[in-house]
This record gives sequence, C-alpha cells and structure tokens, in this order.
Amino acid sequence: MDDYQEEDFIKAKDEAFRFLAYRMRTKKELKDKLISKGYHEDTINSVIKLLESYKYIDDEAFAYAFVRDSIKLKFRGKNKLIYDLRTKEISQEIIDKIINNEDLNEIENIKILINKKIGEKKIVNLDYKEKDKLYKFLIRRGFSYEIIQKVLANNEDFIE
Repeated sequence: MDDYQEEDFIKAKDEAFRFLAYRMRTKKELKDKLISKGYHEDTINSVIKLLESYKYIDDEAFAYAFVRDSIKLKFRGKNKLIYDLRTKEISQEIIDKIINNEDLNEIENIKILINKKIGEKKIVNLDYKEKDKLYKFLIRRGFSYEIIQKVLANNEDFIE
C-alpha cells in the first residue's frame, strides 16, 4: 500500500468504527455507508475484511439479535422477519438457520397484538370491516393468513 491508500484505509476504518459505535450493522449497511462517503471499493473491502476478522461485523450475530428483538419488542411474524433480513442482504442460509432455530412464538404475539388493537372488545362482536382491518394489520406485521385464522378460530372470545 502506498501512503495515499494507507491514509484512505485509516480514514475509512475510523468512519466504520464511528458507524458501528451506535449499533450492530450488516456488511451491506457498512459497505453502503462507506460507498456514500466516497471510499474506493478496494479500501472498503479491506476495512470490511479487517472488521470481520475481529468480529465487529458478523451478519449471523446481527440477524440473531435483530430477530430476537423484533419478536420480543415489536411482535413481528415470520414473513416480516424474513423480508427484513433479505432487505438487509443477509444470506438465505443464515435466514433459514435463524428462522428454523428461533422460537417465533407467533400465536402468543398475535394474541398480544389483538388485545392491544381491540382492547376490551371481543372478537365475535367485531363487524366485518373491523375484522378485516385486524387481519390486514396482522398480515402487515408478518403473520400468515393461516396462523391468524387459526388463532381467531380457536380464540373467538379471548381477552387476556
């Protein structure tokens, strides 16, 4: 490396550390950030390689944390989790591994969301329009129609 490349590498590395200081990032997020700052592709690849060797960037660890937080804090369903991980360019192998190993707790999350959404009302008392809105809300949260249907069919009048 000549002096210019080494200086560019050091600046890119410092920029990467600042970016990673806030929260975990994927390789794609870091690469996009460094590209937006105008760093050369070779410099970016060198920085990413260095950070991966020290485990500062680990797409699998990021994906596990992301899924865990999305389930427990945002009550996301399987479909939304898969979509979000794909948009972050997490490999399909990692997505499959995490989705198959993680306890998604979709039925409990649907119950929690329904209770938050409809409050003291009972599902059987909802008219067609209200039920339709509830279904669409749960679909947007990433739950499959089949699981929503199963929860509503088995718990027509639940309020926890």
